[in-house]
Amino acid sequence: MPISGATSFITCTSRVAQPVKSASLSNLQIAPKILNFSHATVVLRKSNKVTSANAGKFVHLEGKDFYVKNAGARPFASREVIAAEIYQLFAPAPEQFLADHCHFFMENADSQDVYIASKVVDYQDFGDWMTEADSADALKRQYSDFPDKSFAAFKCNANEAKELCAELESLRKENPGDWWKSGTNFFLAPEMRTPNRALVDQYRPKASRLDIIMKEQFSLLPEQHRKEMQVHLAVSQLIGDWDPINAFYRNMGIVTEAAGAQHVMRLDFGSCFDVGFNYEPKETGFQTAINQRPAVFPELVHAFAEKNAVFSKKLPQLVEELDQLPYADYAKSIAGKTEWAESTRFQIAYRCALLKRQAHNQNVIGDIIRRVLIDEAELGPGLKTKEVLIETMNARIDALINEQCGGNDRIYDWERHNPELSYSIREDLSSKLAVDLQPLNNALWTHPVSPKIGSEINQNRSGGDLFF
Repeated sequence: MPISGATSFITCTSRVAQPVKSASLSNLQIAPKILNFSHATVVLRKSNKVTSANAGKFVHLEGKDFYVKNAGARPFASREVIAAEIYQLFAPAPEQFLADHCHFFMENADSQDVYIASKVVDYQDFGDWMTEADSADALKRQYSDFPDKSFAAFKCNANEAKELCAELESLRKENPGDWWKSGTNFFLAPEMRTPNRALVDQYRPKASRLDIIMKEQFSLLPEQHRKEMQVHLAVSQLIGDWDPINAFYRNMGIVTEAAGAQHVMRLDFGSCFDVGFNYEPKETGFQTAINQRPAVFPELVHAFAEKNAVFSKKLPQLVEELDQLPYADYAKSIAGKTEWAESTRFQIAYRCALLKRQAHNQNVIGDIIRRVLIDEAELGPGLKTKEVLIETMNARIDALINEQCGGNDRIYDWERHNPELSYSIREDLSSKLAVDLQPLNNALWTHPVSPKIGSEINQNRSGGDLFF
């Protein structure tokens, strides 16, 4: 789904943001810090197109629909919006804004409380989309070469998965005080944390079977979708997201464009950068990450180590090193093929290089952090200041370019050997930033492309690398 530039159509508390007209980043008009939602009206919807761990409300404002949710104190809410805005520079995600004056429709809210408003899109989490047999029909419409065998298997799996989801949901509803107990949360009294062993024995086999089916569903998807998932996982790692896809197969899914084409999309960025789960810093949030997993869930194959509960300058090998994710088992199900990983890293690194070297020498990511991050005075232990957060992100980007992709010379070489793909990336970033981005290497246009390379580019076009 094409992501528009960060312009705003909403009246801000302090000013009206105008559409981007300038071709210079120095004059770029971007979404204001906090939008005024005092004139929003609640919209009742049967289906939730933007899901979140935090219950919210759908509202309508100035011709647009939004999903408004609570996202904790201002330092946490602003970090989530920053993560979404940076994410959109790399891959599809709904536009998000900080919003105040939501007390007209949010319970127990003050006019100055800050919420997150996400623009509503036609989206389904994988946990829903892959349990619908009709999703196979959509795949067949989009990919005429989608194998009949895969088509039939997807439908069969979807039907079984839907039944299992209904059974598991029923067990959770029948045992509201028992199913979520982890058995390891020692901050709770023993009677509050001791799992119901009978429920564990009943729930876990069904959940394990569902995990197997969902992994099979991912493997049946066309290569285009699977490469898109790998890109999303890599970008999530770059910004330190602990939760790219969860135990219910949410936070990543399928967005349907107006014309019917479907692509992979991410949403819900509440555990990015230095923030862990439940509005707790990563550095102090290890026990929360471990304890919040209910005992009824299948045991994790890849255990999360306390040394990885950090957002640091050290960047894991994107797509291949998943130890810094608390629930790496689920991330591995969307990681795709190892042979795609280098191309994925180069595409992301190329965007980073463009952002660093072509945008009039401005630090685009740093500018986003400085503009959106609010109320540093409320920072608690473990949260980084603006400048330290920027320094950490810059170091991770440098690690991607220099350590994982071999430095600028290799990025230039990749650009020269992938003219169509690099051009599509520049066009996409140019539209987001309202800047005419030129090739990193001016010699690009003086070196002819061999027929072999041209053939590889055409294969990439059909295989999904042009997702960027």
